[in-house]
Amino acid sequence: GMDIRHLAALGGLKPIIGIVTYSFLINTDGRFEDIRLRISSGHPQLDKVARRAIEVSSGKVKRPKILGTHRIGVVQEVRFQYGLR
Repeated sequence: GMDIRHLAALGGLKPIIGIVTYSFLINTDGRFEDIRLRISSGHPQLDKVARRAIEVSSGKVKRPKILGTHRIGVVQEVRFQYGLR
């Protein structure tokens, strides 16, 4: 299938504003696991892009020591806009 870049290049993607909600766990080493879509933006391709943004952030944020060593549950809204100027 076509991805967002191809659609945009063909002029087939109108401006989109969306909010997607994911939940995930943060392990003791800062990696994310059990990433789950909770509320779709209504745009499957952009939901996928938002998930990818969460995945690439995994392990990149240092956990404050005050949080201890247990896993932490997170519910994260990802807001995006595409094609707006």
